[in-house]
Amino acid sequence: MIYCKQIPPEYQDSRLFEDEGMGPDYINVTGNRNYISRTSPLFDRVYNALENGELAEALDDIKNGGYYSSFYKNATQAINDLLEPDKARYSTRDIHALKELVNAYTEAGSREENDILCKVLSVVTGRKWDWRIIQGCCQSDWNEVFYPVDDWSREALDAFEIMYFNTGSEWIIHDEENTPEGPEEVNGYSCYIVADTEEGIKKELAAVAGCAPSDIVMWAFDEFIRVPQYKAV
Repeated sequence: MIYCKQIPPEYQDSRLFEDEGMGPDYINVTGNRNYISRTSPLFDRVYNALENGELAEALDDIKNGGYYSSFYKNATQAINDLLEPDKARYSTRDIHALKELVNAYTEAGSREENDILCKVLSVVTGRKWDWRIIQGCCQSDWNEVFYPVDDWSREALDAFEIMYFNTGSEWIIHDEENTPEGPEEVNGYSCYIVADTEEGIKKELAAVAGCAPSDIVMWAFDEFIRVPQYKAV
């Protein structure tokens, strides 16, 4: 049997961003100013190209003979200079799409901006991007994530959401030779669990421990007990 005990929720930590595979090159988290943004250089470059308005102004000047028309002969030159591709090269269709997207971004609302940003990232990288809102327990617990679709399944995003807001549970798996008679004697390594049912938690613990779910013995946290202490007076 494999013995496991839950760490009290107030002390649990998902350690989400300690995993090198969960860096901003894999998923970009931004949007809520109450949280630290974690974005990649690629994301920042594309976002800034849309947000600062220089590319939109340049494309308009090229069309109407304005200031930037003295620097760029056509839209292709401007786009390649101000929004360099993250792939071999832009096709003619890419250039046409980016012209329309950059123009649309200047008039878009916040939700539309995110949609357009993902479409531009898709053109720039040659990979499809999407975004979604992730939420925790409170109304103020939210953020937005931007990611390449091929790298993130719905299940993976759900797990990321739970770990990001630390709404899962952390457990210690006993790895010493003795058989613990209670949770106080469980010593070993910790792991973070995103499941919220007893069956699901057992499956995840079993996967970490390398055993069958039926081999898992769990002690779940119930409550803290205050014990009065006395002194002689």
